[in-house]
Amino acid sequence: MFGTFVYDRNAPDASAWRKMRPVGLSWGNDYGFTPADQQAGKKLKETIISDQIPAYAAAHLGWAGRTNGPIDNPISGCLSCHGTAQDPAAPGFINNACATDRQKMYWFRTFTGNQFFGAVDSTCTPTPVNPTTTHALDFSLQLSVSVQNVHQYNSANPCPGFTPAPGAAAPAASEQTQPPDHLRVTR
Repeated sequence: MFGTFVYDRNAPDASAWRKMRPVGLSWGNDYGFTPADQQAGKKLKETIISDQIPAYAAAHLGWAGRTNGPIDNPISGCLSCHGTAQDPAAPGFINNACATDRQKMYWFRTFTGNQFFGAVDSTCTPTPVNPTTTHALDFSLQLSVSVQNVHQYNSANPCPGFTPAPGAAAPAASEQTQPPDHLRVTR
């Protein structure tokens, strides 16, 4: 189940924390539900949008009215985005080649956290992945990024000067990267 909250500065509560308002909850991807269904007045069955949602957040829901955060991709939804968490990495967003509702539905399948998303090619056609080397990451995009960093840096810590555990290969000097100046910590 996924849910998200937004800040409502106009809420009457005195505490800033109590000005947080629910956007909604999703417990499935509402597979098959399209903008045409939304325009026809049909309701999502695996998503509920809060009656406390501020207007700015209601204007930025996900595809066909699905739950989505206020800065998230409006052609996606909570589960369709987080469902891409896998190793090796899956395409995280519906690409521009996915022009039809049928093509976009690949992202709106409902599956469990131990099932991997899969892959699509540049024409938005699902492509096979190796099921013995592709691993679902239980909807955790944070874990997905972490695993990709381990692959990229050959270490669990990409910080310069980090000493890997005995037996682990340190990144080659050419692979060690410095953060941009505006992200460097100075003391």
